[in-house]
Amino acid sequence: MMDNIAKESQNQVQFDTYKKRQVKLGPYTTYIWNNDPKHLLFILSRYKFVAKMLDGKKDVLEIGVGDAFGVPIVAQTVERIHGVDWESLLLKDNRERLSEVNCTFECLDITKEKPSGLYDAA
Repeated sequence: MMDNIAKESQNQVQFDTYKKRQVKLGPYTTYIWNNDPKHLLFILSRYKFVAKMLDGKKDVLEIGVGDAFGVPIVAQTVERIHGVDWESLLLKDNRERLSEVNCTFECLDITKEKPSGLYDAA
């Protein structure tokens, strides 16, 4: 029995990727998916625009990164992205979910502290 083989060979890569690396959404994005999924299109559109604006930058900062839904989009066009937020539960989850993306996270209140490092854009 060939349960792990796609009927059409061009589809096999999608099934293999799905088995190895299923996408898990963060808590904020999961809430939006369950309550107003079309809102995710607006979020993705904004991140696509930001990624285009930051294309080629080395180090960028995202203030109020939340559950980092758009970080993988921006990470495709920059060398590194550093996200800050004051909700430590989000950042712990972000580190686990996005461990293979060129990003780091820091917990801080931006109104009281400065993020570590220097950045080409924020």
